[in-house]
Amino acid sequence: MQGTVVKGNNIEGFKIGVGTRDNVNTEIKKVNLLITDNTFSRINVGVQLRRNSGSTFTGDSNVRITNNIFTNFVAQYAKLIDIYDHYFNIFIKNNIFELSPVVNGGITLEGTQVRYM
Repeated sequence: MQGTVVKGNNIEGFKIGVGTRDNVNTEIKKVNLLITDNTFSRINVGVQLRRNSGSTFTGDSNVRITNNIFTNFVAQYAKLIDIYDHYFNIFIKNNIFELSPVVNGGITLEGTQVRYM
């Protein structure tokens, strides 16, 4: 997999730990993103994958979220992993989720364009 690798970090104190976001003028197609061996703590959203509301992309996003620790989340409506519509072929495996009272969504899927495999 060629693309972006986020590996071996302590990601702490942010609103969003790792995220992708496109806009109408720069639509992201295949993401090719590996998020692995990180610790996410004291943040509101661990991983957020987001496309613009007018996205028409239906191809392979190729995102892998593996071997991470999600712990000690803060702020109201915290989400460990937040995936918007038009993302396909996402693998989430071997992560540790330590929930707290502020977490209102472990893995949140938003929109109507989600395909389950």
